[in-house]
Amino acid sequence: MRVAYFLSEYPAFNETFVINELYYLQARGIGGAIYFEEHGMARPVQPRVRTLHFTKFHINYLEKLLTHPWLICKTQLILLLRSPARYVKAFRVLISISSTPNIRYFIRATLLIKSLKQNKVSLLFIHDAEGISVIGLFCGLLSGIPAGVIFHTHGLFADKSYLREKISMTDFSVFQSYYSKMVAINYLHAAPAVIKKMYVISSTGIDTAFFQPKKKPSKYKIIGALRIISVARIEEMKGFDRLIYAIDTLTKKDIHINCQIIGYGSKTHELLQLIRSLHLTGIVTLLGPIAHTPRFVRLLDAADVFVLPSVVDAQGDRDMQPNAVKEAMAMKLIVITPDFGGIREVIQDEKNGFLLKNSGPDSLVHAIENVVRLPPRVRHAMGEQARKTILENYEADDVSDKLINLFQQYANKDY
Repeated sequence: MRVAYFLSEYPAFNETFVINELYYLQARGIGGAIYFEEHGMARPVQPRVRTLHFTKFHINYLEKLLTHPWLICKTQLILLLRSPARYVKAFRVLISISSTPNIRYFIRATLLIKSLKQNKVSLLFIHDAEGISVIGLFCGLLSGIPAGVIFHTHGLFADKSYLREKISMTDFSVFQSYYSKMVAINYLHAAPAVIKKMYVISSTGIDTAFFQPKKKPSKYKIIGALRIISVARIEEMKGFDRLIYAIDTLTKKDIHINCQIIGYGSKTHELLQLIRSLHLTGIVTLLGPIAHTPRFVRLLDAADVFVLPSVVDAQGDRDMQPNAVKEAMAMKLIVITPDFGGIREVIQDEKNGFLLKNSGPDSLVHAIENVVRLPPRVRHAMGEQARKTILENYEADDVSDKLINLFQQYANKDY
């Protein structure tokens, strides 16, 4: 089976879950191509990027062809004559969502059909994002190749543009939590026939052999400073300013903290200024981006607690089931994070982690103090339960098998 992946950016360092998804599929014999709009960061890159053998196609290279009207007209005519019903259906969708960007996306899609056929693609899998999801939608309509879309939080909470078309005009859709699926169903007032082709697969799954703690039970006793770690993009949605204010309060209560934040983003400079202004330099450290390497695992293994103080950002976007949380749980860390719907499908409050009613500094202070007061045996038991949750429900091999089974159900059997 050959799958065409449609991605907004590749290789994106901060979208490790996509790289892992491709890696696990490739390991099971799935081949195909990656169609992407923007080049990701050249360095650093996740190590597994170098092992992926999918054909790469930079869609934005087609921009130069948009200045060739005769080529565009010829392509439209060929598609119309070969598959008039498909072309007319796609064109009607274009009219219903007509805008200058969507016209350009439609033209790009028509120019991609030849490549999809040459690659003998049997399924299109679209990671929802502005632009690329519309291109993927048109490619499915124009080519007749079965297509599915996987939704992330932005397309469900921040920008629902064309959500109805993406779900109703593709062969299937994937959601990463039951909560997310219900958000879409309620927003669309979806009919039973549409709901039937909506699936929940919490992709991409966690490599529990890689995220394998070496911490001894005796180390669950906190000696010296409480070691906090977090991993995320440094953006508004991750709420790191709340964590820093909480740490400021805790240090004033004579609770010793060592906090490390792994990641990068547009709010890095603001966060550094906040750390300096609160005189927390040396207490809170921004480590920058770190790939999934042995060093990354060692940093997690050395920590006592993982905190991700996510918030709803100005656009309405929020976390749902961050892979970083599941990776921390696989490492038997106690996780503290706000209760944003889908996360309660992973974390049972006070059993395998802590769910906050909000991510305000006071709430974080209270939760961290609770962790400090926990007896080592309780902390150890929670860590064991956290890893058990990942092993039983989110292990990479099992999640990949679910995704492949779904692909096989819909893929074009001609290839």
